[in-house]
Amino acid sequence: MVFSYKKRASDTSLRVRFMANMKGGNSNQCGRYTVTFNGEECDNPAPVQGVIVWVNGVTNEHKRGRSIEGICYNIPAGVIQVAVERKACSSYSTLDFYTGWHSMSRLQVEEVRLGLGRRQIIFVDNPDNSNNDEAAGITNVFNIQHWTWMNMDDENNNHKILAVTYNKTQDNSGIKVTLSSNFCQRTRGKCARWYFKFDGSECSNPGYIEGNMYQNHWDSSATINFHSPNTIKGICKGINTGSVNVELWVGSCHAWGLGDSTFGYMTTTALIVEEVYYTTL
Repeated sequence: MVFSYKKRASDTSLRVRFMANMKGGNSNQCGRYTVTFNGEECDNPAPVQGVIVWVNGVTNEHKRGRSIEGICYNIPAGVIQVAVERKACSSYSTLDFYTGWHSMSRLQVEEVRLGLGRRQIIFVDNPDNSNNDEAAGITNVFNIQHWTWMNMDDENNNHKILAVTYNKTQDNSGIKVTLSSNFCQRTRGKCARWYFKFDGSECSNPGYIEGNMYQNHWDSSATINFHSPNTIKGICKGINTGSVNVELWVGSCHAWGLGDSTFGYMTTTALIVEEVYYTTL
């Protein structure tokens, strides 16, 4: 899967999203879906990848919709060959890959400038007007920040996984968060919940930003140690301007017992935080 993308400016980054039905695998197998740019994986700041790992236990194909997302820096302007490749992992047998089972696969690529205000239009023909609102326009997505962590392998079932500080600049904007990593919940009949807090509280406007994983395999004696890549994203409104503490937590689901979970095993964890306008200016 290779596509040509025309990157228009040298001071921008490329944001990519890959959504597809990706097969699981057998015991002790691992496979990486990774995005490459002109044949190379991203190294600044980290690979944009989704890692599927079946550590041990029963065989189960697990054909499910999954997604990965991230941002790559320092890519030159010009035509870029963007591809999604399937690669082996270290220490495991290679996954028996199967992509796009009875479904559409999608790759989205967009050019972004990190950390800037509302004037995000990529100007090439008339760069001198880039600070003029009338010429440059004002986008509804701005102030994009991006963090990555490698191989977090967080096995605590009920705690704060990570925290970042984000500077919100506009009163009438919401904060959008996008988390890309892999997730695992092993215990039969239990559930794990990954969720965001803003300044110590979960979002209430319009609601929680969360992802749940419940496991209830038919074989009560089976071990389901399966790490699956996906994204959690959402918009929270009503947050004041200024410094905002954005936190990712893991805990129990609202109606089920606490599961045995792992987060970020053998993969890149990417967090993107940005401001968005949700009403007409």
